[in-house]
Amino acid sequence: MATDAEVKGAGYRLPQPTDLISGGDDAIRANAHAAFNGRLWRGSLDENSNLAALDPGMYRISNSTIATTLGLPAARPGVIENANVLDTGARAQRFQTLGVGGEGTRVFYRDQFTGNWSPWKEVQLGMTYQGVLPSNSDLNDIRSDGVYGAASGVTLNRPVAINGIVEVMSVGTGVMQRYTTVNATPQVWMRRGQTDGSNWFPWVRLDAGGIELDGSGGGGLGHELLRQGIQARKGGRIGTDGRGVIALRFDDAPAEFVAKVLPLLEERGLPFTRVTTSESVNGVDLPVGTFADMQDYSIQFGGEVWNHGRTHGESTGAELDGEISGALDTLRAAMPRLPIDCFAPPGGSITWGGYMPSTSIESYTTTVAGQMVMNLHGFVTGYYTDSYYWPLDGNMRDGQNHYSCDVYNANTMKTLVNRARDWRVGIVMMWHAHNLDTDGNTTTADLAEALDYLAAERDAGNLLVLTVSGMATADSSSSYRRDPLTTHSGSAWSETFQYPQFRREIPGSTRELTATVTGTAGATVTSKIGESTRTHAIPAGGSLKLRHLATIPKDVTALSVSITGGTTANAHLYAV
Repeated sequence: MATDAEVKGAGYRLPQPTDLISGGDDAIRANAHAAFNGRLWRGSLDENSNLAALDPGMYRISNSTIATTLGLPAARPGVIENANVLDTGARAQRFQTLGVGGEGTRVFYRDQFTGNWSPWKEVQLGMTYQGVLPSNSDLNDIRSDGVYGAASGVTLNRPVAINGIVEVMSVGTGVMQRYTTVNATPQVWMRRGQTDGSNWFPWVRLDAGGIELDGSGGGGLGHELLRQGIQARKGGRIGTDGRGVIALRFDDAPAEFVAKVLPLLEERGLPFTRVTTSESVNGVDLPVGTFADMQDYSIQFGGEVWNHGRTHGESTGAELDGEISGALDTLRAAMPRLPIDCFAPPGGSITWGGYMPSTSIESYTTTVAGQMVMNLHGFVTGYYTDSYYWPLDGNMRDGQNHYSCDVYNANTMKTLVNRARDWRVGIVMMWHAHNLDTDGNTTTADLAEALDYLAAERDAGNLLVLTVSGMATADSSSSYRRDPLTTHSGSAWSETFQYPQFRREIPGSTRELTATVTGTAGATVTSKIGESTRTHAIPAGGSLKLRHLATIPKDVTALSVSITGGTTANAHLYAV
């Protein structure tokens, strides 16, 4: 250490702590001088330096090789502060690493009082903010206590590909990481490191989207409660009395559906499921007024609406929130009178971060999109292998598949109807209306022929036609179907339900009014289900098998059902 004379001889003088102290105790002046010297910058150490013989001051450790050679507790560059306590022989050293290579600052200390140095001991810094991790950092390497930002460039070993905050906490050899995403619907994940530092246990999701209700993985409270609402609208289970079921599903193409398909369904009295995106399909925006029309014709003609995502396109990371929950919010706001609580994943080559093609349980339980879909919807279809034929045992099974019928001719579609009838199973038949009458695809004439065949099999009592959610609750072992009507016959027959919002099976449910109406051949019969009105003609022979489909809006406070123009018998208002 340079003396005052040596410093003066060099032509300059260091400021001294005693410059601020005049007179007084020599011990005070001496301690002030020692404290000042203890903060002096002494330069860099090398591999040959002797830590035990350092003068008071601060020293640079410029790289991990020097730190290792000198026996420092962490192989990191950093700073050593050495302090000597005057007249006692006691010494203390503090080593602070620099936060490089994805690791935050760490602090160690040791002291010497009776001639032997104590072991290095790490000072726990608590949850100090350590800054944003560099790009391509590996969370497996982050074991130092602190709070870190994980930006989009940080991709290795995160639980999800969404920006987040990493909290690292350790006690002894145990270490834990907690990862909280910073999107609109935050997710919380946690994992524990093995005590030998060799590996990490798997991430576990802690927020509601990761709660397991029955041990099957995925789902959550939202899924279960929404599912209860679907089952309530169906009156529990829909008994088919041993018969099979066909459900008709139509995806996308709102204009073509209205122009070509809806008239065929209305004429034959067939319920339907509309699956729609909220914004666009493959870059083409949905026409203005799409959702107002969809809500109206679903109420009038007996349809339900499902969420299909926002754009029908690829999406990862934070965009998934808008693609799934954002789409659902948009559809519900645009069609507030309909319950929208089911989801059909878009097909094609998209992956949504591993959720698609939705062929396994893991698709729903271990991916961000799968867990989000399950938590926000009460029923979800998919592409499970060998699930084209639904078992009809009353249990709502997520992930079930459908037949894409865009290229089928009338005979192929009739074959599916026969299978549902003969095998007593459920089959979903799906079309994209914009493909009708295009090269190599189904023609409108073929579709009409197949629907005629389906309606004839239904009218003969050989099978049921339900919505997709209705088929999910169908039970072939039972003949029971919940019917809210208390009277079933009469001249100018009618029944009114007051405040049906207190009867969960009524608001939002898709219903089929069936009855036998007798009267003069050619006479007009009018049936009404709330806002939906149909006219029918009594055929030759004087007996009409009336069918009227409608969806009852969620916001009704009273519901009137009536049949006028003949004598009604055997009237029922069943959920479909």
